[in-house]
Amino acid sequence: MKDAIFSGPDVSAALQEASRALGQPVSALRYVVLQEAAPARLGLTSQPARIAVLMDAGRVSAPEPAQEALPDLPVQIGALGQRLAELTGLEMAFAVADKDGRLEVKVEGVGAAVFMGDEGVQPALEHVLRRWAERTGQDLNLAGAGHRERRDDALRQRALELAEEVRVDGQPRRLEGLNSYERRIVHMALQDAPGVETFSVGEGTGRRVVIAPRVSTVED
Repeated sequence: MKDAIFSGPDVSAALQEASRALGQPVSALRYVVLQEAAPARLGLTSQPARIAVLMDAGRVSAPEPAQEALPDLPVQIGALGQRLAELTGLEMAFAVADKDGRLEVKVEGVGAAVFMGDEGVQPALEHVLRRWAERTGQDLNLAGAGHRERRDDALRQRALELAEEVRVDGQPRRLEGLNSYERRIVHMALQDAPGVETFSVGEGTGRRVVIAPRVSTVED
């Protein structure tokens, strides 16, 4: 079951809204803070607090919505970009392209850097877009204003640092949840790294990349 998103003037208010909507006490909810409340700044309107209640935690139940035909995802994303541009007053748009079977959403326009640079916007937007993509069985990446390039470089650097830790103490490291595109970046970054190897374990959203000491062979 997909996570449920709630918002409010602050995190506490968002939790109260989730409690009312789901018919569960706040203490029974497991949630992730997607965005803290923030005042207006950098040309953006004030931002409410946003949380994602983990509906697959086994402690929260909600009635299943009636089955309905899903609108075309690129059209939905384009409309979201247009609405956000209207609300923020920034000159930007969301362009959607298919890259090797994966949707890439790029934030374009002179306002893209301001929008993507505001703290909390990128993770919240990427969470929402990926949830939409999951409903249609697709994978998705968010890019724009150099964001994807910076994130990819940071992921490569983190993989190299973890590989060095594995070489030092001989203990494998398991990375946090990554999508298939990000897992491939780690595998490629370390494919020729001395003394370590990478492999993936788990299924679906629980799939993780493991960096482990390379097993010696006779040829080695």
